[in-house]
Amino acid sequence: MTRGRYLRMLAEVPAFHRAARRLQAESGDDALTLDEFLIRGRFSAYFVAHFVTPLVAAVWSCDAATARRAPARYLFRFLAHRGLLSVTGSPVWRTVTGGSRSYVDRVVKQLGAVHTATPVRSVRRHADGVELTTEDGLTTAYDSVVNSGTSLLEIGTGWGELAIRAVRRGARVTTLTLSAEQRDLARERTRTAGAADRVSVELCDYREARGTYDAVVSVEMVEAVGVEFWPVYFRTPDERLAPGGRAALQAITMPHDRMLASRGTFTWIHKYIFPGGQLPSVEAIEETVRDRAGLCTARRDGFGAHYAETLRLWRERFTERADEVEGLGFDDTFRRMWTFYLAYSEAGFRAGYLDVQQYLFTKDGPRGGSATVPRPGGGGR
Repeated sequence: MTRGRYLRMLAEVPAFHRAARRLQAESGDDALTLDEFLIRGRFSAYFVAHFVTPLVAAVWSCDAATARRAPARYLFRFLAHRGLLSVTGSPVWRTVTGGSRSYVDRVVKQLGAVHTATPVRSVRRHADGVELTTEDGLTTAYDSVVNSGTSLLEIGTGWGELAIRAVRRGARVTTLTLSAEQRDLARERTRTAGAADRVSVELCDYREARGTYDAVVSVEMVEAVGVEFWPVYFRTPDERLAPGGRAALQAITMPHDRMLASRGTFTWIHKYIFPGGQLPSVEAIEETVRDRAGLCTARRDGFGAHYAETLRLWRERFTERADEVEGLGFDDTFRRMWTFYLAYSEAGFRAGYLDVQQYLFTKDGPRGGSATVPRPGGGGR
């Protein structure tokens, strides 16, 4: 009888993996507990006791009863990132002579100023990061969005620089683009940077994104998607974020009254630079997020004057390297147009007609207005 139950358990393992991967790919069910998942899947008590419980004990420092009350997605996301939701392709796990304490001691010796086994008193988020204060009063600053082990979705790849920097901070990144040229160059750059194993560059529309992530970032994408798609654009981070997740968005904005007055016009920018694009206003962004997505606006930082300087530097470097640009196949007409575009945009920021915002949205938390803090910075990825 024991042998029969054991053989059934072996048959249930791939079924468990498939069901877990389906749950990860679906939207909703964020509150589904591991216990509810197991009941819904009709997994046997023997399988739960001899496969699931040891698996959970290996990755979570809590008793089985507590683990089974936790959201199933949290466990499955952890397992998926480590190749443990498949019978094949799992990593080889090795133990360290002397146990984990010996391993930790070696790491601390190599890295230097590392604090271990220290109770945390508080965590405070602010404009430049996260401050963690321990029980002995020591306060240390950390990155605000990307921390070690974070699964990060980037909507709009650019040329791959943001993804590479996120990997250097410990993240595993999935980045989406509709441009085959961007995809190919981003893949080349991630390989050169030694980050290819932690960055997946996908040719995919953001509306078709799947999976659940700890954080979502998107830099100057909202301006290009079109007004009619703003609701689905902002719903995408909400649908892809795990509970407690955070999304960072950078957007160029214009005054609300000018946005409304110019929304139906066809300008030089539309004709030559951004067909179908529309700059949003702060009011439009926050209204869309409030009414059409489940995100909470936690913070907004504006730095338009600094963006003007960024554009000046771009324009000067572009004109200084005109011969290289010509060598890439761009003629004098294009070079004049692009120089005019950069100068035109710089003037808009210097006059205060244009601004650039960085938003921080949270998946859960109190709703309300955003805090606005001017900060230095510059554009580009």
